[in-house]
Amino acid sequence: MQITVLGAHQIETATTRCYTILIDGQLAIDAGSLSSSLTLEQQGAVRAILLTHRHFDHIKDVASVGFNTIGMRTLEIYCPAALRDTLLANILNGVVWPDLSVSPSPNTPALQFFPLEVGQEAEILGYRVRALHSMHSVPTVGYLVEKDGCSAYFSSDTGPGSAASWKQIAPQLLVTEVTMPGRMAETARKTGHFTPELLEIELRDFVAARGYCPRVVITHINPLYEQEIAGELEHVARTLSARIEMATEGMRITL
Repeated sequence: MQITVLGAHQIETATTRCYTILIDGQLAIDAGSLSSSLTLEQQGAVRAILLTHRHFDHIKDVASVGFNTIGMRTLEIYCPAALRDTLLANILNGVVWPDLSVSPSPNTPALQFFPLEVGQEAEILGYRVRALHSMHSVPTVGYLVEKDGCSAYFSSDTGPGSAASWKQIAPQLLVTEVTMPGRMAETARKTGHFTPELLEIELRDFVAARGYCPRVVITHINPLYEQEIAGELEHVARTLSARIEMATEGMRITL
């Protein structure tokens, strides 16, 4: 598996992009920067997207990449049914943007939605994908993606209580988030996000249950606090003797 971080941050600026992961150039996790990071040819090569939750920074490029690649292929979208309904009602509604699930024609739509609920598994482009509950301020799923003996779990936005799901799996790679520094722990708990210290608690729980700590890559970083978060994560990595890395746009990981 060749994993590329297209968007490693919580917000979009001239130098940062919103959360998106691309696997082998064809399977995306979320769409915060899917069109803004890729050439038109690369967008056309993306065949499926796994959407985690309804927040704008994770879904905003569904409309653009779907429209940009009309006629190239039908792009498959996997997500809980409630998330699909939110997209169709509020963005792909024929008012804000065309309903690409029936356009340019019902027989050859730009987008095709497939429900994938918590606890369900699906075979997608040769990958085995399992949706797990993720702790956040709105209903959210994380995805375990496995292929050819390689496994990675993408938690998306999440916070305290996440290890309850993590303990069900044994990934080689954990791609999760740290949005805020430790001094903002109360805000992080309220909004369903991690600080380095809160992440450490979850990782200790995982290690106690599974007996190891996977390689950890941190995303959804608020650039206002990036240096502060980096220093605190270094302490967590030393304490746990774990490999914990801050993601950057364009980062590549090979499993």
